Amino acid sequence: MGGSDNGDGPSRQGGYPGNDYKEAHQSYVVFVTEPTDKKSQLRRAKEVNAVIPAVPKYLNWSEQEITWSRADNPRIMPSPGNYALVVDPTLVGPKLNVKFSRVLVDNGSAINIMYRDTMVKLGISPNQLQQSSCTFHGIVPGVSCSPMGKIWVDVLFGTRDNHRLESLEFEVVDLESPYHALLGRPALAKFMISTHVAYLKMKMPGPNGVITVAGDYKKAIQCATVGSNLAESLVIQAEKSKMHEVVAMAKSAQLGVLAMTNPDAGATFEVPKETKKIPIDPENPERMAIIGAGLGEK
Repeated sequence: MGGSDNGDGPSRQGGYPGNDYKEAHQSYVVFVTEPTDKKSQLRRAKEVNAVIPAVPKYLNWSEQEITWSRADNPRIMPSPGNYALVVDPTLVGPKLNVKFSRVLVDNGSAINIMYRDTMVKLGISPNQLQQSSCTFHGIVPGVSCSPMGKIWVDVLFGTRDNHRLESLEFEVVDLESPYHALLGRPALAKFMISTHVAYLKMKMPGPNGVITVAGDYKKAIQCATVGSNLAESLVIQAEKSKMHEVVAMAKSAQLGVLAMTNPDAGATFEVPKETKKIPIDPENPERMAIIGAGLGEK
């Protein structure tokens, strides 16, 4: 039941306490960088300045209306919004059609990703991949990844009576992951998918009505746990590698000093009596490497 503002106090929208309208006092705008190459700028200019046709061009499958209501409310809703949407589509390979149970739906990704293990299960060989110029950041923060290549694969949602089959382009990466694949915004747009993070479901238009796909809470938890452990192990591995590089540089520098001061010393290395500690990770000051006191930190 809605309320109105009669001058005695703020209006209530839908009868929900605390739902008062707040006037904005200031506005802040975030500007993002744009590509500077002429080809990208020309393409963007064509998109922005395109002449609006007299007859609108509608997207495929846009004739069906997708709505959400209490009928979509799952019986169990543990901490709405804290779980990833993990679904189980069928991917069509050259010889095998495989139903994968751990495919992540990621509204924040600009690409679709397929992992090498999934590629192998589908019977796709590396020489079937097309060259890719895409570069993105992987599991370890700050470490970039270049795909093995890209490939078009048919993806199916729904049942025999009501299903959708669309061809999607995947970037194939040689990384470990708890997921079989990742569906980003290109997949959501192609299928005309509407997602609901609270209900942990997604809907798409189908030939015989709307197709509803529900996520799995248990799989979401399992994948999140495995992914967290994997990321932590990769970070530790990267830190160990960095530490070994620092130690190797310190030993090399010390051997050079000994060779200059004592030509007969050969390649014998002795740990200097006076040492000092240097940080190897600015974000973790407690992680230190020990080098000779006379050496520079670089």
